[in-house]
Amino acid sequence: MPDEPADEGVDTRMLRELLHGRLFASDTATPVRLGRFVVEQRLGAGAMGVVWAAHDPELDRRVAIKLLKPEADADELAARLRREAQAMARLAHPNVVAVHEVGVHEGAPFVAMELVDGTTLRQWWSDAPRSISEVLTIFAAAGAGLAAAHDAGLVHRDFKPDNVLIGRDRRARVGDFGLVRGVPGATAQVTTFAEGPTEITHSSALAGTPAYMAPEVFEGAQPSAASDQYAFCISLFEALYGTRPHEAPTLYAMIDARRSGRVSFPPRPRIGRAVQRLLARGLDRDPAARFGSMGALLEALEHARHPSRMPWVVGGAVAAAALALAIGRLDRAPSCAEAAAVISGTWDDTRRAAVQAALADDGLPAGYAGAVAERIEQRLDGWVEGWRAVHAETCAAADEGTRAQQLVERQLLCLERRRRELDGLVAAIESSAAAVTGRALQAAVALPSAEQCGELERLLDELAPPEPAIAPQVAEVRAELARAKSILDVEADAAAALRRAQDALADAQALAYPPLIAEAELRVALATIAKGDLPGAEALLERAYFDAIAAGHEVLALQTAASLLHTIGVRGGRPQDALRWWEHGDALLRKRGHSPRDAHQLGNSRAAVLSELGRHAEAQGVARQAVADAEQGYSADHPNTFSALQNLAGAQLGLAQYEEALAIYERVVAGLERLYGEDHPATASAMANTAIALGDLGRHAEALAQHQRALGIFERTVGEHTMEAGYTLANMANIHSRLGDHDAALASALRAKAALSVALSPDHPRTIMLGGNIGHIYLRLGQLELARASLQETIDALTRIDARQPELPNNLDRLGLVELAAGDCARSLGHHQRALEIAVAVGLPPHTQAYQQLNIGIALDCLGRPGEAIAPLEQAAAVWGEAHGEDSQQVDNARRALAGALVGASRPTDALALVAVSLGRCDTSPCDPSARADVLGLQAEPEQRLGRAHDARVAA
Repeated sequence: MPDEPADEGVDTRMLRELLHGRLFASDTATPVRLGRFVVEQRLGAGAMGVVWAAHDPELDRRVAIKLLKPEADADELAARLRREAQAMARLAHPNVVAVHEVGVHEGAPFVAMELVDGTTLRQWWSDAPRSISEVLTIFAAAGAGLAAAHDAGLVHRDFKPDNVLIGRDRRARVGDFGLVRGVPGATAQVTTFAEGPTEITHSSALAGTPAYMAPEVFEGAQPSAASDQYAFCISLFEALYGTRPHEAPTLYAMIDARRSGRVSFPPRPRIGRAVQRLLARGLDRDPAARFGSMGALLEALEHARHPSRMPWVVGGAVAAAALALAIGRLDRAPSCAEAAAVISGTWDDTRRAAVQAALADDGLPAGYAGAVAERIEQRLDGWVEGWRAVHAETCAAADEGTRAQQLVERQLLCLERRRRELDGLVAAIESSAAAVTGRALQAAVALPSAEQCGELERLLDELAPPEPAIAPQVAEVRAELARAKSILDVEADAAAALRRAQDALADAQALAYPPLIAEAELRVALATIAKGDLPGAEALLERAYFDAIAAGHEVLALQTAASLLHTIGVRGGRPQDALRWWEHGDALLRKRGHSPRDAHQLGNSRAAVLSELGRHAEAQGVARQAVADAEQGYSADHPNTFSALQNLAGAQLGLAQYEEALAIYERVVAGLERLYGEDHPATASAMANTAIALGDLGRHAEALAQHQRALGIFERTVGEHTMEAGYTLANMANIHSRLGDHDAALASALRAKAALSVALSPDHPRTIMLGGNIGHIYLRLGQLELARASLQETIDALTRIDARQPELPNNLDRLGLVELAAGDCARSLGHHQRALEIAVAVGLPPHTQAYQQLNIGIALDCLGRPGEAIAPLEQAAAVWGEAHGEDSQQVDNARRALAGALVGASRPTDALALVAVSLGRCDTSPCDPSARADVLGLQAEPEQRLGRAHDARVAA
């Protein structure tokens, strides 16, 4: 066989090995690996390196690996790349390709990243004719990814259509952020000019693709956010006009054209002046003259996409006259005669067809998408019928003179506001460029009913309408706020929703109408929460609350207090800090008198916060009342009722009332199936909760099957790196552990942590707590060093959040068990005692504190102090006997530990009595074989102490 070529590169060698494996496949063939990744196929190559598809066996996912060309200082390059990857991991934006890992393979640096199943932006617009609206929408999404990178301190340096990927879910993702920055000796071959290849070798000055470079980069300036903006505008120009600006026969002629600053627009009908002004500014030769940020550019792009929006800040008599003409019929609610035409235009055959087309093109299985689309249509048809009925009743009362004119006007205004909410929802579905089917159905079901406009007493108790002089503008701003809500609810586009809400807030401030300002502040805050900025959202929510109080907008203040409770206490992981907002909200409720809908929202949030604190008995009582309020204020089959029921069941799980919790979860699953269908993510969430209850009841096989079914629905409908998928995987890990399959448990837990790191953040309390679960699994696998490191990291992180964090005792107990397994009984005892101190301080229930009592007893016995161990072990057994029953596994665990301590304390007769009870339980109930062996082993020593040598030999 001839020798291999001396200059064969790592990429060529990998390709040859992969080809050899396929030609001479066998069961024992060694897979081609790049680090820990198993290479599957080559996807493409460029000037900087080659991209491979690979499988990550640790997290069981497919990835894309960019293998860069080997360099002499590969380690230094890899270190720089690793810093970039860490910044990218913190970014975690839906419009950015996720970076997973950086490494070096045989001297060649590589980057492992999300594998996007789809096409490039250039291929997307080339494959089929695209409308101007489609192009602007997809670029708005790509721009949001670029803006998020800039906010995180990253400069792309090579933005172009080939570096934007469009997945099958129709979501745009920007890739290759900064990954070639400063690569020594990097070259880019430019082959699109008549002079032939032009080599650019000074990568520190010229990083990127010349066709998309800003003029200042050609002159030696460092790439910046402004040069990224320039490249974005070139790309958008190319997508709209089919050619780039400043096209020239040579590279140098193109550079000269860019320096001139002139931009000529080819003729294309329907591209408005607003788009051309945006492009001209973004392509200005002076970086300082461009938009101040990508966010500002995107705001201008949003206005260009929706040119019908009119600013309310105008001046002079001419402007005032124009404003009066522009308002048209939006200055009031439609009259009784106009109502039929208005509502028909909001939901008619034309819009029905548009909604059907949007949902059919959603990238989901046709059967699922079709079934959900049918449910949405039925829901909206019923909603419109309800609207017509209330409108007809209102107009009849007005005609008969049986209702005060002031009340009729409030009813008509309420109906018009509801109609605009419907219009915003339909518009969001029609214009969405991402998968929306599941969310659209939830939004349709949650749409506030028009029947609420028939609740006369509540209407009179609500905020008075604005003065007639500003009523039209107020109505328009409220319509924009409804549109922002629908964008968030349907498209899950937090950035777009935030921009629209911020625009509406600016309009509200210009009107100087305090109630509207508070409404807009709340909408901005909710979009900020969706973006993941909890500190910023908290400040906005507080401002909205106090502005609502000052404006007399008490209903809004109650909604805001409930949002603060949940945002701080549940999402933010600071439940103790959140409770003051319950006090604010409760004071308002008592002032206004009990309203079921208002009370439900506040009570439901409070129940969730109390459960986070481990105060499950209080949470149960509050949740029961929230359920009653939801049933009265909405209906027994309303989503808000099901939300309260799930909080009630969660509290019951915390109280070890597993059968009761299971019954509630099964009721919720049945109800959500009626509302959404079996394959909807909301239904899957309830299925996952049902699985938790099944697991707590010891029905592990059923629990695992239910979790797997829920996970499949989540991955098909909302994706892998979501909270829903992360929580389900975490719970599956628990079930695998209970079944003794710790390898499967570890794989699920690692996948869960990866999902939550993206969906929440690596520093979120729920992500941190998964580190404790992983540490516990390592303990069960006997990997004590990994277990200790993971648990200590978790404990330190939780302590930084709150030294009395309710999850600390559990993780301290786990760390104590690690030390026990390592033979350090004294250190083990210290961890368990600290765990008990915190559990008592935060008020964890007795059946939870019993775990600390058990572990303290075991550690004392390990230290040779069995007499001191007896009391905490007896306490644990007594508490669990009352909570779970004398035949429960928890009680049996305590009995076995207590029997060992009794032997050490020279009380063999008492020990044998407990062993007999444990053996009897194994004879009458399912018993783990290892547990039975432990009991038989325990029987031997007291038998020997009592002189029963024959019995002891049999037991041993």
